[in-house]
Amino acid sequence: MYGRAGTRALRIEARSGDPLPCLLMRVRGRMLKFVAGLLVIAGLLLVVGLMLPTNQHIERSIILRGEGGDVFPLLASLRRWPEWTAWTTNRFPDMTLRFEGPDSGVGAVMMAAGKSSGDGAVRISSADPGAGIAYTLDFNHGAQLFAGAIRYTNTPEGLRVNWTLAAELGRNPLKRWLGLGMESLMGGDMKKGLENLKKEVEERR
Repeated sequence: MYGRAGTRALRIEARSGDPLPCLLMRVRGRMLKFVAGLLVIAGLLLVVGLMLPTNQHIERSIILRGEGGDVFPLLASLRRWPEWTAWTTNRFPDMTLRFEGPDSGVGAVMMAAGKSSGDGAVRISSADPGAGIAYTLDFNHGAQLFAGAIRYTNTPEGLRVNWTLAAELGRNPLKRWLGLGMESLMGGDMKKGLENLKKEVEERR
């Protein structure tokens, strides 16, 4: 009897100790599979990122009733951009604006700072009353640089105002992935800005 009871106890003890190492091995196996899966996904994202375009380009345009002389002052003076662009303190209450350089034309600078808006600086690089302006946009202290232009031409339908924005994304795959969202992020603001510009110009005529 004692021998049978002792054998039974040893069997129970052995069975009760078996699940722990098995459980640890299963958990370890799952963790290794999870890590391996993450590495595969990261590798795929890296490879695809390197295949994405190295630059992005956005373009929006509008036809308005007016002349270049009506539009140019609103473009060339960055102090007047809050009158028509989508980047206003009404939209970004914590945003502060600071201006440097001349009031209008080449060298004029507008700097914006705020948690909701991010930090950025616009600098006018060329200004032609007969054609429009070109500018650079430095977003988040050099994190991304943009080249922008707002040009206008006379057409039979009216004054056509064309706004373009381009970015060189370089070899960084992360920037290339972020570049895919540039159209949706900036395109709507450019469209809204042109609509506001049209309204501002036509109401002043």
